[in-house]
Amino acid sequence: MSEEDLVDPATVEYDAGSYSPQLIRPSDLPPDTIVFDAADDVKRLEFARHQILVTGQLQVGYIIFKKFS
Repeated sequence: MSEEDLVDPATVEYDAGSYSPQLIRPSDLPPDTIVFDAADDVKRLEFARHQILVTGQLQVGYIIFKKFS
């Protein structure tokens, strides 16, 4: 399943007016919810990309993802 397969149905529903996500402020979330700033998320993604290009694997916690050749 591609990203396009996931996005297309949501886009169709949005355009039809039957789907509109509600904006939720961080203060409306339960106290144990972790909220990432978009800029921090970009930094994490860039780091992960660099790590996988240099080492061939990415470690997130106890999980190791290996690059396919």
